[in-house]
Amino acid sequence: MATTDPEGLEDLQGRHIVGEGVPNLVGSGRRLVDRVRAALSPSSEEDRGILLLYLDMAFQGIVAAGATAYLSVFAVRLGASTFLIGLLSSLPSLLLVLSAVPAGRYVARQPGVKAVVIRSRIAFRVSYLFIALVPWLFPNWGGAAIVVIWALAAIPTNFVEVSVTAALAEAIPPKRRATVISTRYAVHACVAALALPVVGRLLDTLPFPLGYQVVFAGSFLAAMLSVWVFSKIRIPDQKVAVEQKRVPSARRLRGGLAALRVNRAFGAYLLALTLFRFGMALPQ
Repeated sequence: MATTDPEGLEDLQGRHIVGEGVPNLVGSGRRLVDRVRAALSPSSEEDRGILLLYLDMAFQGIVAAGATAYLSVFAVRLGASTFLIGLLSSLPSLLLVLSAVPAGRYVARQPGVKAVVIRSRIAFRVSYLFIALVPWLFPNWGGAAIVVIWALAAIPTNFVEVSVTAALAEAIPPKRRATVISTRYAVHACVAALALPVVGRLLDTLPFPLGYQVVFAGSFLAAMLSVWVFSKIRIPDQKVAVEQKRVPSARRLRGGLAALRVNRAFGAYLLALTLFRFGMALPQ
């Protein structure tokens, strides 16, 4: 009676698995190619807007690999003390807290939220150009000048954050919102990872401070291209918030605490996030 060869059986099973796996792999690759083609050739105004949102985030990834990554390094190279480096993180955070409520109220009253995004982005990102000029304008106070410029840039940052959130809500339908936003962050991370070695090589090649000036000027150019791309997105006007009767602060505080007692998990998240942000902003 013939016996079954275990090794031969494994070989046949392996070939069977591979035989089935190859068409599956080819099919997955074709689907991926089709998705890329669909993204690069949008068939509707909605798809075109989403593609522009991805391109907008790609330019922001270049900025993250340039100005954002080397801001504190540039300040130190220009003579900033440990105290000033601490202020570089904590002072903008303070101004963000102070301007958050006015920024939210202003954006809520504006029907054309895209215009608010464009104006606030330009106001914030022109700081990169000013920082590039610091070695020429303030040769003896370069570190302190960067701290002041970056702190003032925090004010329009609040308007950017609030208005961009409102703009994305109007530009992306709810069913695609999670996918588009997560993809935007993925594009940002990939572009930043690819650009960061290029920026580092550039800084190693050019003399100081010219290398940093080129990086910040290039970041300003990428930021302006991001603004230009965003301006091409068609975003409908938002509904203007109706001014309501002012509620006393004590009553609002009690309402907020009551909501946190009901949603204990969210309250724990807020507490942990607050402690984390506070620790990250402490002067080192």
